[in-house]
Amino acid sequence: MVTLPFFAGPVPFLAGNGPNNAQLVDWQTGKILWTQTVDGSVRAMAEPNGTGMAIAVGNAAYFDQLWLVAADGHATQVVKETFYPAFGGP
Repeated sequence: MVTLPFFAGPVPFLAGNGPNNAQLVDWQTGKILWTQTVDGSVRAMAEPNGTGMAIAVGNAAYFDQLWLVAADGHATQVVKETFYPAFGGP
């Protein structure tokens, strides 16, 4: 698994890509908090002064899902159409 370190508030996480999936993992316990099947890129950003993550999921051409994931793993999909995230690098 390729992992990208992100730290959300007092609770550190790792967000990364496994084979054909994106995962949000509590690095202290190794518990998988959230997972989503992906067909391409994943970008993530920690909630400023919070404990959640914004995770953008897409294919090779564009992003089409934006998830808000809480520290307990509760996830809400807030975008279900093509968009371009302003976070997470190239």
